[in-house]
Amino acid sequence: MMSESLSPVYDYIAGSIGGLSGLVIGHPLDTLKIKQQVPGPVSGLVPSSTTTRHFGLRSTLKSIHDEGWSRGHFRGLMSPLFSYAVLNAVYFGVYRNILMKLRIKDEKGAEGTKKQYKDDYMNIFLAGCAGGAVQTIPGCPFELTKVVLQSQVGAKSGSIYRGPWDACIDIIRKNGILGVYRGFLVHSVRDIPSYGLYIVSYEYLNNTGERMFPSLSDSVLNFITGGIAGVLSWVSITPFDVVKNRIQADPHRETYRNAWHCASLAYQEGGLRIFFRGLPAMSIRAFLVNGFTLMIYSHILKALQKNS
Repeated sequence: MMSESLSPVYDYIAGSIGGLSGLVIGHPLDTLKIKQQVPGPVSGLVPSSTTTRHFGLRSTLKSIHDEGWSRGHFRGLMSPLFSYAVLNAVYFGVYRNILMKLRIKDEKGAEGTKKQYKDDYMNIFLAGCAGGAVQTIPGCPFELTKVVLQSQVGAKSGSIYRGPWDACIDIIRKNGILGVYRGFLVHSVRDIPSYGLYIVSYEYLNNTGERMFPSLSDSVLNFITGGIAGVLSWVSITPFDVVKNRIQADPHRETYRNAWHCASLAYQEGGLRIFFRGLPAMSIRAFLVNGFTLMIYSHILKALQKNS
């Protein structure tokens, strides 16, 4: 468990630094996942130059690699690069604040004025969900512009946005400010429970690992348990991720009216299997990104605790 003596302000600091740690490593895998989940011509915005409706692994990799590193593998990176530190700071900061309030409430009922902290995984889960809920509000526009840019890999020249600012301005101009919140409902359904599962899995695995493998260094343990927690949380919401990405790749509503309409068309296209497209790339990315994030986050908290 993380130290209770630190101010929640430190969680904002550690979360922002930790959030950036695995971003560059994981982005090419995220692009691969998006291109597998989003069909080529999802709307008039993405007139794919390929002839297939959606890609297999080999053809997807070729399509991305043909565009080069900046326009292919790392397309859309600027959006999360600007937002990742802030969103992770918000998540971890809200998580710690809510967790402390939930624990204090429990203590007053059971222990009077005595403060005695204990592992309460339900409180950890609820605090994680709260953190996920808050970060979706600033996070949705950044996520939407990232998905739009990534889904345009392989599009015909002249039909693509130059960057996140270009995409954001055009979407707002055509659809109003709510345009950048396209898919917000399914985005929230995806993120809120998964962030709770993410942090409670990490805390449980980390506590168990400390008891079972006492000789293992904290950094290695945090990387492994953080990676496993990331995979568990992402696997649990893969179908919602597929629907969210398809909706957000269609910001002008040219193909999908809403989440249910999107899910229905996707099922007609490929059955239940289509809702798990991109799962291998997603899992590898989740392990690397979340392993690095929680390893560095925990390391920074311990360093701040020593200096406080």
